Amino acid sequence: MEQHSLDLSRESPLERSTLLIAIALILLEPLTVYLGGASASISRLLVGETALRYVASLTVRP
Repeated sequence: MEQHSLDLSRESPLERSTLLIAIALILLEPLTVYLGGASASISRLLVGETALRYVASLTVRP
């Protein structure tokens, strides 16, 4: 079975910061849900779009 790891050293500084922001938003989402619906919706949209773009960029690379 092939094992994959997340190697951030290959990523550009922009990609690294985008990924870290996405992780932070994922971790903070329960707090935004607790505090209010609008901010939770915005964070879900941002996290979803960022995560999809990152996964798509990983699948395109050789």
